[in-house]
Amino acid sequence: MISTTREYFKSIIRTIDPDLKFDGLLNDTEKIGSTALDRTFKMTFGNIKPGTEDSTILSLLPVEIRIYKKLCGQNPVEDYDKAYCKAIDIHALAQNRKSYDQVDFIKRVECDEILPESVETDDKTYRFIMQFTVTLGYVYN
Repeated sequence: MISTTREYFKSIIRTIDPDLKFDGLLNDTEKIGSTALDRTFKMTFGNIKPGTEDSTILSLLPVEIRIYKKLCGQNPVEDYDKAYCKAIDIHALAQNRKSYDQVDFIKRVECDEILPESVETDDKTYRFIMQFTVTLGYVYN
């Protein structure tokens, strides 16, 4: 289930921007330097909140996705706007029922917020944090 959810979001992100690289690390990647962060994304899962409906287990899984972009070049405001728009596109596609209808276990995807902020170690590198809640439905036999 967790791997399916991770692959679902990776697929969404690749659809929006195939050049974004998944860092593949579970620890804090922001300490590796802003150059290495540029055009990467990080995905973490929060504490699952299980519930039931009839014989189906419906669990809420918090998912946080962070996209990193170093603002450089002639127009850093334009770079920021484009990166923010990619975050908005990711949130829209991930929540689209057509995107997750055929995925095992995923019953609903909601984006709680998109938070843009600069990385503490480099004010020219921004992260766009998307907070999702994924409803997983399954039956345990």
